[in-house]
Amino acid sequence: MVVLTRIRAKLSFIQKYHYRWVFMVAAIWTAIDLIYWLRDMHLSSELTNDAPFEFITTQTILLRCLIVFIMSCLMGYILIFKLRQVFRNYPLLVNLL
Repeated sequence: MVVLTRIRAKLSFIQKYHYRWVFMVAAIWTAIDLIYWLRDMHLSSELTNDAPFEFITTQTILLRCLIVFIMSCLMGYILIFKLRQVFRNYPLLVNLL
């Protein structure tokens, strides 16, 4: 806990703001992925007679969420810190793509 306090003390307000955005983006992307995945699993089980939820445990769902969250943090970091200045002068459509 002392290490986290020292790290937070060294970050500026802007850096804290950016890291908060990275966390929010990652959390929203993880939630969207989980909802989409559950919907897809539900639809695929209706189309076939297989029951995919028999093989899926809580640990596998948590592992999927953890992996998606880590990758979303990485992508959010790249988008917010690295590519923000690169695409600043391009049109909105290019930014969205």
